[in-house]
Amino acid sequence: MYTQPEVAAALAKDGVVLMKADWTRKDEVITAELKRYEREGVPLNVFLRKDTTPAVLSEFLTGDEVLAALAAVRSGRAYQATATQHGYGVWLLLAFGGGALLNLMPCVFPMIGLKVLGFAKEAGAARATVIRHGLLYSVGVVLSFLALAGLILALKAGGGSVGWGFQMQSPGFVLATCVLMVTLGLSLAGVFEIGTGLAGTAANAEGKGGSAGAFFSGVLATAVATPCTAPGLGAALGFALDKQRSSGETLLFFTVIGLGMALPYLLLSAFPRLAALLPRPGEWMETLKQAMAFPLFAYALFLLWVLSALVEEASWVRDASLGLAVIAAACWVWGRWGAPHRTDRERLVGKAVAALLYVGTLGYLYGTLA
Repeated sequence: MYTQPEVAAALAKDGVVLMKADWTRKDEVITAELKRYEREGVPLNVFLRKDTTPAVLSEFLTGDEVLAALAAVRSGRAYQATATQHGYGVWLLLAFGGGALLNLMPCVFPMIGLKVLGFAKEAGAARATVIRHGLLYSVGVVLSFLALAGLILALKAGGGSVGWGFQMQSPGFVLATCVLMVTLGLSLAGVFEIGTGLAGTAANAEGKGGSAGAFFSGVLATAVATPCTAPGLGAALGFALDKQRSSGETLLFFTVIGLGMALPYLLLSAFPRLAALLPRPGEWMETLKQAMAFPLFAYALFLLWVLSALVEEASWVRDASLGLAVIAAACWVWGRWGAPHRTDRERLVGKAVAALLYVGTLGYLYGTLA
């Protein structure tokens, strides 16, 4: 919006400096501004000028509105944003569509490949099993969104000023997510296998593991989706977290977002003909699985960049990078000497060394954060 020729020319003429602030870094000024305008969601667009009433723009910006707000600030007049004409149902549709759009965001994209692999593997499974896994994945997504919404509402009720994505302000949360992405990426790349020890269990135990895996993959998808919500959900989240919304309305919004995100997998599980369009299980599945490791590694690099803004000590990011290398080595040791073809003693020693490296490195990194 701000790059439109007419808008850009007006901004340059008035000497407007555009500044962007978000929740990836704790800042007292940002928190104070959010409290000042009673807007906990995103986006919040404000024109500020000394000794002039701030001009707060609406969630859905147009070039005409930006120009009108600039004119009001220039002349010292109070600016009243145009009231949205969207009804409650339209906002719910936006929330649903934004949730579906999350599946195309880089944070969530690797999960698409993993779920495609899952449906391909289940091509010969009973329909009830496929439907159950699709429902459990959806339940994991929806419950995770509701848990985050409930936490936000609880913190706000306690007097805190928080918004969607507030957990990205926590170095501990960001570090945990970064380590998780590296660990999952190494597993996908074949460095080691998560759950190798379950390979010889009975079929019923494997079925239970599949159900649990479906649920927790939904939880994981929601956790990694939070930094990528702004493109499709910014306005809807701002509406849902507005102080005028009741707790019930906010929770309903987040339920709809979760349903939108889970929709593709619900359709694939409910309609076997759609799943039948997927390629037959084969070598391509291993290739895709390994390829999905690279987006996870890229996401881990992004999280390291976020950490660099959250932690004041520049040396800590260096230590975190070295720590991730040690964690990668621990995963390699686990896969190399913990494999089933090794002797019992080799597996015991290998896994003990790997666990010591992994847990010890995590302990050191979190100790330096305290």
